[in-house]
Amino acid sequence: LAVLFIAVSCNNDDKPIDIVLNEVENGSVIRTLQFNQGEFYVGDTQGEFSVDIEVQDAQNGRLMDRVGVFARFVDNTPTEADFSSEEKALFMLDVSDFQFNGNDGLPRTTLSVSQAELIAALDLPVAEVQCKDQFLLRLEVFLTDGRSFTVGSATSIIIAFDTFFSSPY
Repeated sequence: LAVLFIAVSCNNDDKPIDIVLNEVENGSVIRTLQFNQGEFYVGDTQGEFSVDIEVQDAQNGRLMDRVGVFARFVDNTPTEADFSSEEKALFMLDVSDFQFNGNDGLPRTTLSVSQAELIAALDLPVAEVQCKDQFLLRLEVFLTDGRSFTVGSATSIIIAFDTFFSSPY
């Protein structure tokens, strides 16, 4: 009787994997592969921030439409004037800016931004960029189906740990 009850009470809808596959929506992540240059030097406006990134989605990067690059400045210099800025859009990376030739076939590119570009885009006086000040970059991946993903739209497991799937956007 117990075997009959178990056989009758279980069906495919009760399997956790079916719930995950049917109800969990897949998004996209931008993975940092390598920092080529992560710091600027005061007074060297030609210095460049450079990082290799990779985009992954449910179709191995084929859903990606573009990646937006946004920046803001945080003035950590202890003076009366605060030159911190609001976030501004810098530029978009189009699918054509990526190569699908990585080890796993996912789209990869090198993202580079010079200190001069950031200063100009954020309308900062060059002399006010000092040690300990920060340029904060944020990336947002836009998909062909109209969705986009960035900080705040990923689960904590994606953005919080230093793992292969870590994606700080």
